[in-house]
Amino acid sequence: MQTPLEVIFSNIDKSPAIETFIRKKLVKLEKFYQDITSCHIYIDKPHKHKERSYEVRLEVRVPGSEFAVRMHPNGKNDYSDVKIAIRDSFTAVEKQLAARKSKFGHQRHTALLGEEE
Repeated sequence: MQTPLEVIFSNIDKSPAIETFIRKKLVKLEKFYQDITSCHIYIDKPHKHKERSYEVRLEVRVPGSEFAVRMHPNGKNDYSDVKIAIRDSFTAVEKQLAARKSKFGHQRHTALLGEEE
């Protein structure tokens, strides 16, 4: 990655254990898709939701594209466990990257941007 991982905690204390969990998820994602240039993750515990619910926004950039997902409490999952919200965020981005990978195959990202190799 060209830019270091950025983890932002909002309305909750910074947690080294959560940061380690995120780094492990990112390492796995980078093994799947090597062209990731940056990753930003925002973890929030909004006051308007249930006392123990979390929201997670994950942004991953690759040459020519940005992928973003937001996991928030809904009817399917209340995200009372921040690790579940983080896991689901990385799973959703991995699916988006898989679609991109299958669409463009093994082309180099420079070709995708219209640059000459």
